[in-house]
Amino acid sequence: EHDFGYSIIQSQQNDIYIFGSSQSYGSGSFDMLLCKTDENGETIWQKTYGGVNYEYGQSIAVNAQRELFLLGTTSSFGINNSPDIYLVKTDETGDEKWSLTIGGSETEFGYQVVATPDSGCMIIGETNSFGAGFSDFLITKVDKNGIIEYFIDSIEVTHEEEMLIYPIPVHQQGRIRFKNNTVSDFNMMLISLSGQHIKSIHIYQPDYNFNVSTMRPGLYFYQITSTDNSKILFKGKLVIR
Repeated sequence: EHDFGYSIIQSQQNDIYIFGSSQSYGSGSFDMLLCKTDENGETIWQKTYGGVNYEYGQSIAVNAQRELFLLGTTSSFGINNSPDIYLVKTDETGDEKWSLTIGGSETEFGYQVVATPDSGCMIIGETNSFGAGFSDFLITKVDKNGIIEYFIDSIEVTHEEEMLIYPIPVHQQGRIRFKNNTVSDFNMMLISLSGQHIKSIHIYQPDYNFNVSTMRPGLYFYQITSTDNSKILFKGKLVIR
């Protein structure tokens, strides 16, 4: 069937890895394909990664520990069955250590991965779920355990001059200050970078406190609505430590 090669690297130990997509092997319509060869191009082993739908492998990187980062796009594990960024970390033999899906309700694509000195990686891609609208540039830093450390796109806080969340980053307890507020109660929704609804919080006068002590540290999106209707009044990013 169809097979595509997109990236090739050589480790410091002279291991050669070829990365791409395959319709000939794997469990779905396309799966990410990783192939290790010797210096003459003879296959030593090959492995596939993916689910029942399609995965496309785009970029590969190796760190000082000979671990591999495989970046591409998945439709098997995406939100609402839409394509999302797909990152897989393996050991030097291609055995998966963990995988991570990044995206929202629209389409995301992963294009480039770079290993970082702390055994994590930086990934570059395209997002339609986050940002200013349509396709936006996206950069994400992921640590060695698959935890997103920070997330850069062009999303901005709405009506920033009318409200303030503090302290930043939030640790266990946060507070919101509204300027010229005529609404007494609000609902706050916290959403993960993969688009999952993590927590809903009812915030009310006089202090507008909210508790995040049970949440994992990281970067989240917030949406604030009034209790009277579901119209989004404020949205932005929230860092929890």
